[in-house]
Amino acid sequence: MLFDKELNGLKFWDQVITMSKKYPQFKHGMHLDKTVSFNGVIVSTLTGNPFEIKIILKLNYYPSTYIINPVIRNDCPHLNYHGTICLFDQKKVLWQNHWLIAENLMPRIPFWRVTYETWLETGLWLADEAID
Repeated sequence: MLFDKELNGLKFWDQVITMSKKYPQFKHGMHLDKTVSFNGVIVSTLTGNPFEIKIILKLNYYPSTYIINPVIRNDCPHLNYHGTICLFDQKKVLWQNHWLIAENLMPRIPFWRVTYETWLETGLWLADEAID
């Protein structure tokens, strides 16, 4: 079963349980392509605007994090070519399979969003990367 698959000792189920506890507004799904997804809404601390997030976790891959709504501009700095937001400097920080999404990825999303909203207003990206 997919939820029993281990990521260096951490099971997908551990990701689901931790996300459910820390981010109960996020729903999870198990998919035939051996991924787990999390969908939910976070409210911006800068503007109070809600934004919808989708995270896809696949065994032995870096998690893919998308802002679904509102749509992110294509010319945004720190937006990867396939539409995922850049939360780590991948030259400095490599995702570790034993990390929990709720603890190691989710806290970076509001920072990225505030930086993005500031960029929309000023044209300046005021961070090299999200939290390193």
